[in-house]
This record gives sequence, C-alpha cells and structure tokens, in this order.
Amino acid sequence: MSYITDINPVCISTNQQYMWVSDYYDNTGLSEFYLDPIDNTIKKNNIESINKSILNKFGLVGHGLKMYYDVLGGTFFIRDKQLSFRIVDDTTGITYSISGSSKFYYNDLIIYKQGMSLTNSNLSNSTNIISGYYFGFKGKPQFDSEISFNYKNIFCLELNKPVYFDITLSSSREFYGKLELLVNNKVTHSYEVVFEKANTSYNIKFPLVLS
Repeated sequence: MSYITDINPVCISTNQQYMWVSDYYDNTGLSEFYLDPIDNTIKKNNIESINKSILNKFGLVGHGLKMYYDVLGGTFFIRDKQLSFRIVDDTTGITYSISGSSKFYYNDLIIYKQGMSLTNSNLSNSTNIISGYYFGFKGKPQFDSEISFNYKNIFCLELNKPVYFDITLSSSREFYGKLELLVNNKVTHSYEVVFEKANTSYNIKFPLVLS
C-alpha cells in the first residue's frame, strides 16, 4: 500500500474538483490540501514543498478517481488502467520503451490549472472556475550512446471535454518511426513521428477513451 492508494479520492477544498497528491517511497506523502488537526481548518501545501528526491508517484485525486504516474519509469495509471508509451524505429525495427524502464526517474514533474470566467446573461456577475487540470513530467531518456529523446508528457483533464495526453518529443538524431500508446500492455494508438533533423520538436495529442 502507499499514500496515494490509501488516500480518500476526494478534493477536500470546496474551490476546486481535484487536488494534486505526491507519494513517497517511505509510504508517506503530501497533498495539495489537508485538514489541520489543531484548528480543524483546511490548509494548503505549496508545490515547492514536494520532496522530489524520494518521489514515488504523483497525480490528481477527486470525484472518486485517482490518476497518477509512477515516477520510476513514467507509467500512468488512469481509471485502473496502466498506460505506457514506446517509440518504434521504422528503419531498424528497434523499440525504445520510454515508459516502464527502471533506468528513467521522471521526477521533473509538471502540474498546473487553467481557469475561465463565467458571466451571466446581463453581464452583472461573473464566476471564476477551474476549467482544466494538468499533470505530468519531462525528462530525457537515454538509450546507450545510440539515441536520446527529450520527452514531455502531460495528462489533460478539461471541463466537458475528452481527456488526452499532450506529448512533446524531440530526438538526438534523424528519426522515422511511430509513437505508440499501450493500455494494459496492448497497443491501442499509434502515431507517425518524423524527425527530419536532430532536436526538432514534435507534438502529439493522444485522445484517451477507456472502457
């Protein structure tokens, strides 16, 4: 068991629907909001308070859901599904697993929110709401001396929209292949990626439909 698997999947703040949660290797953790036992009020932790050196898992909880990724390897867990990514070189047939490898420790985490203002019909009042929650990481998986990738992966949860992954990639050399999404170790999506020269960024938005 761990901090993130044991936590009640409800955001205790009334101002937003989800909150971030960090899980440490010693089975402790830190959440964006917590109930102070001294004065029984809800307090907030700063994202800078997260100890990245012992970070095990990181993600969001709310509405009965837990959505997070394993920092060691970068595998996501969304709605009880395991989601990972790999890159296949069409020229050589070599597969580069940018998820699930114990060689890669993705503790350079990303977390942010997007807001919007709702105004009533006579423009007399407006309400600010959070319309999007985003979390993920960036890293540079290195595969021996052969090739490395700059890899940024953000899980995007937006109001009244399908969820998706926003992935940015670049390669240390010219590369022709595909980026594959695996759900429970089975390929469900495949997108062509072409790097005509080294260090050119490529952005892909993976729609996510989970039964």
